[in-house]
Amino acid sequence: MENPSTQRFGENLRQLRRDVKGMGQTELAQRVSDLGVPLRVNSISRLENGTRVADVPELLALAVALDVAPNRLLLTADANDELVELTPNLSVAARWAWRWAAGDRPLPRDGVVIYGNTGFQLVNRPHDPPDRTTVKELDEHSEQLRDLHREVRLAVERGVPPRIVFAYVRLMELPVPWSVDDTDGDTS
Repeated sequence: MENPSTQRFGENLRQLRRDVKGMGQTELAQRVSDLGVPLRVNSISRLENGTRVADVPELLALAVALDVAPNRLLLTADANDELVELTPNLSVAARWAWRWAAGDRPLPRDGVVIYGNTGFQLVNRPHDPPDRTTVKELDEHSEQLRDLHREVRLAVERGVPPRIVFAYVRLMELPVPWSVDDTDGDTS
């Protein structure tokens, strides 16, 4: 019997290599090998057909060579309500699998969604830990934040969606090495 996870990996690998990146198996094998993980063309073919399982170094090198996150090779192309098998005894909606794999939320247990995921995020998102700002801290800075509050409220009243306003504020606080005018995507 075919393993659904192995089949999904192979289908994702083929679709990303061929349809998204327009790359042949030979080119992908060369790119992976150039990363220090020797992989022959016939191995790419077997991975795509689900007759071979990638080891961890291969998974990581394939993701790098295809310029995708490893999760994209392991999970479904869409984060919808279709069930995805994670293990032979555990299937969840694809949207929950993606949230779990991204470190956003733990998987539902016995059909129950677990909230209060700060601990989960602390362990699984070292690059982006959850906000632990307290009401007391906000209160301490309320005077300095008054103008910002007024401007945010005005922007929303003028039709800017709140998610856009919050994204803008988040981007403005980050020390990024690029400007909005950069068009080539180079962050150096």
